Amino acid sequence: MWLIGDDPDTTVGKQNCAYDRVVVAGDEMRVNAAQARTVYVDERFKLNGDEMRAESDRFPIEFVIK
Repeated sequence: MWLIGDDPDTTVGKQNCAYDRVVVAGDEMRVNAAQARTVYVDERFKLNGDEMRAESDRFPIEFVIK
């Protein structure tokens, strides 16, 4: 199961694409794919583009595995 699809933007730059993905497999994996998301830390911490790029060229992704 792909947790991050084609639509989320995980890049900090001008690109608008999902470079970062998570794939889970197996009967024992309990994951709610609807809860997987990109964490836009620039918005959360009020960072401008230069400050965000100084940290990373990608936004983190978040998901829960039970």
